[in-house]
Amino acid sequence: MGIFSGRRRAARRTGFDRPGPARVAAVDYEVEQARRLIAEGRPTEAEQQLVALLLDRQAALSGDDPRLYDTRLAYAAAVLGLGRRDEAAAMFDATVDECSGRFGAGHPQTLLAIVRRAEGRAVAGRPEEAAADTQAVLAECAGGTYAGHTVALVRTMARQVNAVAVGQAGRHREALAAYDAMLPDLARQWGAESAAVLVCRANRVQQLAVLGQFREAEGEALALLATAGRLADTGAAADALTLSAAAANGLAFTLTESGRAGEAELELRAPLARMERREGQGGQFVSALRLNLVNSLNAQGRFDEALAEAELLPADDPRQVGGPALARAEALHGLGRTEEAERAAEEALSKCAAAYSPVHSRVLRARTLLATIQTSPADLASAAADWHTHFGPTHPRTLAAQAAADALTD
Repeated sequence: MGIFSGRRRAARRTGFDRPGPARVAAVDYEVEQARRLIAEGRPTEAEQQLVALLLDRQAALSGDDPRLYDTRLAYAAAVLGLGRRDEAAAMFDATVDECSGRFGAGHPQTLLAIVRRAEGRAVAGRPEEAAADTQAVLAECAGGTYAGHTVALVRTMARQVNAVAVGQAGRHREALAAYDAMLPDLARQWGAESAAVLVCRANRVQQLAVLGQFREAEGEALALLATAGRLADTGAAADALTLSAAAANGLAFTLTESGRAGEAELELRAPLARMERREGQGGQFVSALRLNLVNSLNAQGRFDEALAEAELLPADDPRQVGGPALARAEALHGLGRTEEAERAAEEALSKCAAAYSPVHSRVLRARTLLATIQTSPADLASAAADWHTHFGPTHPRTLAAQAAADALTD
């Protein structure tokens, strides 16, 4: 079962399309198509489709039809993808408020709207608010006002978004623990190769790698690649391609972080080319894979190539906040273009600090690089201390930051 087909089958199985007081939106293929466009980095097309769809539905549907709210939430996500964060936030808030007023605070449609708002808040760099939203949803689900598979699916979505938000907030060990706790439950409920499980496992690889648990991260990424191969053999080609890209991305990140950047590059080239053919330059997976490619080239000292690839990255990708600027700064620093590198590092730190917690790995990377460029012993020592405290004394980035600090004080 593939990532997207698994989600659709689960929805049909759980009664999301059954009438009654607790019903929420059925699998809505017009809205799902728009969400796919957003994920592929095509929010303008998604917005155009959703504007027309929303106008039709506002005229044709009653105020308690779940499809109306599903369309509004997708439209807010498209607006967010276009960088109109305040407008999107207002749309998410208004939809949550309307659902709460019409259906009740604990109704599944309201809880689904809150989870979608949490997704938006995570993308917009508001992880603590996203985590609070999902925790509120999980508390409502546990209260038992509504039961059955409808609430189970909302709870699954809330757990997944919560783990993403917690990791984005820099609480990487907490995020890993959340994935470890939910995986057995999701496998029992939806199946070992369901969308919920495969997405969870792919996200878990990233947390393992960030924390320096490279052997387990590599093993899990390779297992996911094998699963993608089996899915391709059974005909789920589109889903297998997505899973393969996610697994390759996690594997390459793991390899680069563990000092095997050349192997990482080899793992990235083919999936990047495949996803470019499917998504175009601005797609979600294209951006993620290319950013990892730039990082692997920087780690190999191939700074000219890294800079050329970095210039292809969207500067304001909400799913890679600060990443393009940071990768560009590393390349410029490697080329000895100090003033440009400093400006890019300052940009990266500003963007990362606005979106993530002070101890998120990307924030610490930006702090470390900027202190290195500015040859600031105090700032480097501070960054090294935070790496040590939050990632451990043997983490490669802790050791690198400490060595750089020591070099400035010798």
